[in-house]
Amino acid sequence: MKDYEKVIISSGFNKSDLSLLSLEESDEVIKKIRIIFSEVSPENEELSGDRSCFEYSKLLSDIYYSISNDSLCYIYTDDFKYCGIFLVNARKAIEYALNIAKKDYQNTCFLLDKSFVYSITINYYDKEHSDDPNTFDIQRRKIN
Repeated sequence: MKDYEKVIISSGFNKSDLSLLSLEESDEVIKKIRIIFSEVSPENEELSGDRSCFEYSKLLSDIYYSISNDSLCYIYTDDFKYCGIFLVNARKAIEYALNIAKKDYQNTCFLLDKSFVYSITINYYDKEHSDDPNTFDIQRRKIN
C-alpha cells in the first residue's frame, strides 16, 4: 500500500488530495465500469513520451477543459486489486495521470469520472518497447 500511495504522491498529488476507497467500495466501482462502459467504443491516441503534459493529448485536454474545478474522479493503477481506488480532484488527476503511467511502468493508469461519464486508460511503453518505444497509449470511453 505504501508503494502504491508513493507512486501517486510522487506524480504530483499531496497526501491530503487523496481519499482512499475500501476494497469493497473499489470492487463496486469496477463492477459499474464493466456494465456502463461495456458497449461504448473507445477513442485511441498515442502520444510521445517526451510530451508528458496532458495538454498535448486531445483526449485528455478535451475532458480537462470541459469539467469544473470541483469535479471528482477515481484514479488507480492495476494495484487497485490489493490497495483500492483513490477519489481525487478530476483536474489534478488529468494533470498527473501521465506521470503516474510513466512512474508505475508496467501498470495501467485509470481515470474514471465519479459520475461515470468518462473512463480513461493510459499505458506507457518505455524505450525498450519493440513496437512503440517511449509512447503513451491513451484510450478514452465517454458517454455522450
